[in-house]
Amino acid sequence: MQSVHAFQKQVRRGVARRFARVKHFVGLILFLFVSPIAILYFGIIPFSARLWILGLYVIAVSIIVFRQERSWRSLGMRSDNIRALTLPYTIFTLVSVCLLLVFAHILGKEPTPGWTNNSSLLFLFIPISFTQEFLYRSFLMTELRKFYTSIISVIIVNSLLFTFLHVIYGEPFITLPLALVAGVGFSYMYYKYPNLWLIALSHSILNFVAVLYSFF
Repeated sequence: MQSVHAFQKQVRRGVARRFARVKHFVGLILFLFVSPIAILYFGIIPFSARLWILGLYVIAVSIIVFRQERSWRSLGMRSDNIRALTLPYTIFTLVSVCLLLVFAHILGKEPTPGWTNNSSLLFLFIPISFTQEFLYRSFLMTELRKFYTSIISVIIVNSLLFTFLHVIYGEPFITLPLALVAGVGFSYMYYKYPNLWLIALSHSILNFVAVLYSFF
């Protein structure tokens, strides 16, 4: 009888721990990766304030990372594998740029006139791309891997949340499928070749081309 009671108690503790994990995970996703985007999407905060939201976003994640005592290596901020991973990232970036240019041609999109004089186009996409990769690959993928045992599940959830980030931009029938494909590509590359600097550089180049052709 005691063994049955002990077993039931152990099961209840296991269920409670599992529920606590799910609650923590869902709360983290809603707080960091859903609510800031929803606030902008529904106009509670104007779209022009998106960079301020992104900054607060980074601060919140940085505090979590600091409290978790994460190492630079676990965040993908490493230099030991840059030489080995430069080739796969170069191939990935070149292929992606070519596909993006083909897609732009099919849609009849042309480069933004006067883009060489647009400081936002030339410089702003670099910190934004790095920040997105820090949030969605460096931080989020690690958190997802704590919850999911399947890397396919990690890539799918990561890609969907990355796609949701882009609902605040125009032309959703073009932007969202494009963001989903990009999210899958970035997630897989970071999983296979974990380096924040290289994935951020690749993202910056692709962001530049995407903005140049008015996808965002």
